[in-house]
Order: sequence, then structure tokens, then C-alpha cells
Amino acid sequence: MVAVTIDVTLSTVLCFVLIIISWHQILFSTKMLAVTPTHQELLQPQTYAQTQTQTAQTTQNKCLGLGIGGELDRLLSQHQHKLVILAMPAKAAGSSMKTFAARCSGNHNVPEHLLYRNRIVESGFLTLQQEFPSLIASHVSSDRDLQTLIRHASRNTLVVYVHREETSRIVSAINHVIEARVCPNGKGGTTTSSAGIPTNAMREDIPCTVREDVLVDVIQRGTNEIGLGAPQILTCGTYDAIRDNASVLPRNLLFVDYKQASKLQAVLAKHYCPEQSDEEAIFHNALSSKRPVGVALTGSTGGTITSGDNDNDNDNGNTTVVSLEAWLDAKKDILEYALKTKQTASCQTKTRNMEEALLACPDEALHYPTFSV
Repeated sequence: MVAVTIDVTLSTVLCFVLIIISWHQILFSTKMLAVTPTHQELLQPQTYAQTQTQTAQTTQNKCLGLGIGGELDRLLSQHQHKLVILAMPAKAAGSSMKTFAARCSGNHNVPEHLLYRNRIVESGFLTLQQEFPSLIASHVSSDRDLQTLIRHASRNTLVVYVHREETSRIVSAINHVIEARVCPNGKGGTTTSSAGIPTNAMREDIPCTVREDVLVDVIQRGTNEIGLGAPQILTCGTYDAIRDNASVLPRNLLFVDYKQASKLQAVLAKHYCPEQSDEEAIFHNALSSKRPVGVALTGSTGGTITSGDNDNDNDNGNTTVVSLEAWLDAKKDILEYALKTKQTASCQTKTRNMEEALLACPDEALHYPTFSV
């Protein structure tokens, strides 16, 4: 009787063990089916990849609505930041933002490029006035400028980085540098610009013409605004600074696309200068009116500038002149590679991930990008 009882007990235990194992196998198979792409999905890899990317972005990042009543509006109401600092690379709505910040804070004596290096102290801006403006906007010139800001911003400071995709930004910067610095006077005749680069008027409808080899050299050297973009600012060191200050940044660091400048100004005006909140957003460009600029193509004369009646007549040694706009449109997608404009860039995958997440947001605004660190 004892042996029979033991056999029955062992049989019962073994049955329970087999049942438990079977249930585990069923649950595991169900989970695998949930995360494994179906045959139909694999036949459409782009759709499947997009779905996975969107899921990852949704779970790891927080889009911000910039409208009145949106997430940024509520964030500003809840935390009442004492200081808002708007930082941006060259040609990312900086002039517009600086004009807005000066008008909104009522302080028009903010030194140019306040976030550059130690300018806030060297300029005397910190000590010359008792009341500090609630809004500050400034370009940043390097990753060090942005890293310093991220590391030292107080809990009551909101840092907004206004971003612009680099190819778009560098095209705008080239236009600006050539128009404002290489062709500063907009008059006909041979001139010498403020940058010491010779230009030549060859067409009546284009007051300033720049040799193509000179233009290429200006771009390659990263002259002025051309070399002040994301590759120089959003580096591994910058992302390390974001990671190292994660305890403070979740409510204090925003990334906003430059095209959303008007929405950003409207919601900031509501909280920091409500008397101006109904006014139109400020759109300011450093050049009040664009000057037509031509490019004398090197290939048409071997680099020698000559003037001719026919723009496309190269048979007699005449130089072909095209507009700068047409030149950039034809070459913009090869310039960064050909001229190695990203020599100092690092952690570009993180920047591109940030850009994808930013553009996926309805208002192209992103709360502290946790994915990038």
C-alpha cells in the first residue's frame, strides 16, 4: 500500500510539472509572436522599420506642443522658470529670437553673442545692472558654449536649443556670408570686400560676381557663419554633458526646430511679456534685402575672369556666370562631403536620431531627448 501511494504521488507531481512547463512554453511563444515581424511585415520592410522607429520614439521621447494650452504652455505655468535662455547655431532664427528677447524683456542692451565663451562676464553685463532680463537669446559658437550652459544652468532656468538641419543651414550661411561679407556694398565694378576677397561685376543684373574658386575656398575654410553649425556644437562632449546633468534637465532642456520660431515666441510672450502676446512674431534677417550674386564658373575659363555679352559664350574665352542660388541648388548635396565641412563632427548618429524624433513631433519640439544619451 505504501509503494502504491508513493507511485500515485510521484505521478501527480510529474503531471503538475508537465502542465507548468507547457504553460511556460505557450506564454513564451505568445510573447515571441508579439515581437516578431509577420511574413507580411517582412515583405514590407520599410513599413515595419517605420513602425518600430515610431514605437521607440513614442516610448523614449516626449513631444511638446508649442501652441497656447499645449505642453510647453503648461510646463511654463507649472515651473515658472525665472530665466529662459534661447541658444542656436548660426542661421537658425537667431536674429529673430534676439530681437524678440530684447523686446519681450525690455532690455535692448544685451551684448552680441552673450553665450560665447565668457562674454557674459567680460562684457560687464552681469554687474552693470541689478535686474537681469528674463529672456536671453544668443548664438553659440562651439560645443563648449552649449556644454557650459547645460552644466551650469540652475533648476529655474529653461534652456531652449533652436536647431536647424545642417545641409539647409550651411546653404543659408553661404548665402549670407557671400552677400553680407564678400559683396558688402552691392555696387557694380571691381570691389574688395570686408573679408579681403576680390569680387567682380560682370553682369548688369548681378552687381557682384565671385570667382568659383574663391567661393569654394570660403566654404572650405568655414568662414564666419558657415562654420558655426551642428557639427561644431552637437558633439559627443555635448551629449555627455546632457547625460551627466540628466537629473536637472528633464524639465529644463528643449530642442525646437527653427521653423517653429513664431510659435515659440508666442508661448514665451504669454508668460514673460503678456502685454505683447497679441503682436505678430518677429521675422528678422540680417540682410534687409538680398543682393543678387553671381558665380563665375572656373571650368569655363580656367579661373580667369573676363567679361562678355553672352553669359554662356565660352568659345571666345568668356566666363559663364550663374546665380549663387542656382550654383548652391546644383551642388548643395555634395558640398559637405567634397569640402569636408564636418571634420570636427562627432556622435552624428545621435544628432540624426534627434532630428528624426524632432521632425516626427507635430510642432517639431522635443522635451529633453533621453534617447540621445
